[in-house]
Amino acid sequence: LKEGINVELLDVKKANSTTLKYTFKVTNLDTEPIYVMDPVKMGKERFHYYTNGVSLYKDDEYFHAEDFETTASDFIRQRWYARLVPGKSMTRTVTLGGYKPLPSGNVTARFSFPGNNRLDAGEWKQSDGRIWVGNFNAEAELNLP
Repeated sequence: LKEGINVELLDVKKANSTTLKYTFKVTNLDTEPIYVMDPVKMGKERFHYYTNGVSLYKDDEYFHAEDFETTASDFIRQRWYARLVPGKSMTRTVTLGGYKPLPSGNVTARFSFPGNNRLDAGEWKQSDGRIWVGNFNAEAELNLP
């Protein structure tokens, strides 16, 4: 078994009443380099094709992006990955709109960081590391003004 990655949801802020700006950190916990999807390299619209961004929960109400732009892509190009050597991290901030009016106060934020699960057998192994194929769920309790 491999250690893989850790994903932390570091910050979530309202950009406006229907848009969130979220910051996450991916850390390579393994002993070999790991390639992970990078929203800077692939663009936020393509990144959000693979993940729906952050969802919020307040009391019994669920808030998720419903109306946002994505760029469909059946495969992920090599240049859209960030290569993380063992022990290194990548921190990214992404903006996502399309929420119904966002709540204020204490909320639970959830973020599912995607791996590439559209690879054929053996494609995950690269000459200088491997492509992350799993899915990592991060959660944070926070207060939205």
